[in-house]
Amino acid sequence: PDRPMGLEWIERAARAGLVDAQFNAAVIHERGEGGMPVDNLRAYAWYRVAARSGDEPAADSVGRLGGLLSEAERARAEDMAQQFLPGTLPDAS
Repeated sequence: PDRPMGLEWIERAARAGLVDAQFNAAVIHERGEGGMPVDNLRAYAWYRVAARSGDEPAADSVGRLGGLLSEAERARAEDMAQQFLPGTLPDAS
């Protein structure tokens, strides 16, 4: 499905390095908010990025979601997190 405009802006802010936006992007993907399907891989990846920026609730969420993912899924989500680091993900527009 098309991504809601709100998520697009949150992810732009997240890619720019705003920790709150990184955490919020994770929450949206985890909960499937705004008409988006639940996506625990993307949620884990955004939580991981926020955790690397020092967000403690995000670090807790990494541990919680990590327990729900298979080893292969965690590895894929870790790769995604590397791509989501500020300045590494091309603008989606």
